[in-house]
Amino acid sequence: MKFRDILAIVVSGAPETNVVAMAQQLAEQNSGRVSGLMVARMPALIMTEGWVASPVWENIREHAQAGLDADLDQLRRRLSTQAPVGSVESVLLEDGQSSSSIAIRARHYDLVVMNRPETDGQQRLVESVLFDSGRPVMLVPPKWTPCPIGRNVIVSWTPTREASRALNDADDLLSGAYLVTILTVDMDRTESDCRNAGGEIAAHLARRGLSPRTCVIAPVGRTEAKAVLDHAAAIEADLIVMGGFGNSRMSEFIFGGMSREMIRTASLPILLAH
Repeated sequence: MKFRDILAIVVSGAPETNVVAMAQQLAEQNSGRVSGLMVARMPALIMTEGWVASPVWENIREHAQAGLDADLDQLRRRLSTQAPVGSVESVLLEDGQSSSSIAIRARHYDLVVMNRPETDGQQRLVESVLFDSGRPVMLVPPKWTPCPIGRNVIVSWTPTREASRALNDADDLLSGAYLVTILTVDMDRTESDCRNAGGEIAAHLARRGLSPRTCVIAPVGRTEAKAVLDHAAAIEADLIVMGGFGNSRMSEFIFGGMSREMIRTASLPILLAH
């Protein structure tokens, strides 16, 4: 798909110039436009004996809104450095309020660009958009600097619905790549099984006019995520394409998992789909 209508979601109070830079880079590559959404969450109100909640809460709200407005103005200035620009809005979430309203907004765009989460709150926001928007999410590491995206791409492949969806969403980026690597790491299968799985999807991409290569790697004492990231660094990949949370969401939360580790530790952009 073409990423021409892009939403950059920025968390208020966080230095996320990398998110805007990525959104603008993709818009430039695809003759698209960027819209911005600044998100802030009201802090939790801790009740203690003798407090009068109403005026205290109103002061907290006013302070949070003022900070959000200042960050929103800054976002507008950043986005205005490169046209065209769509809407630039903000959302102040109440304590305990779901992020579903943000996911609903994201449904009206081709792609959502977000910062790689550094906190549990940011992680929940990313997961809400990924699970509930029906749109692919591009996660940007904090130290990412502008450069062409999608020239040297790793497809972290397992034959799952989520991986297939991510591969389809990345179609336009893959078509412009000089190197596409189908990378398979699977601790529960033999090397032969891994190679066969990669070969089948590589043949599919070849029928679409691409020339992918397949690569099977063994974890050798590493996690699956670490093995993928190590290989990405070795070949200087600029993007990883992968399905998000192939296991159940609750299972990944309790036991960890590749998706969660990749989301929190990747040093290069990741295109996720679910």
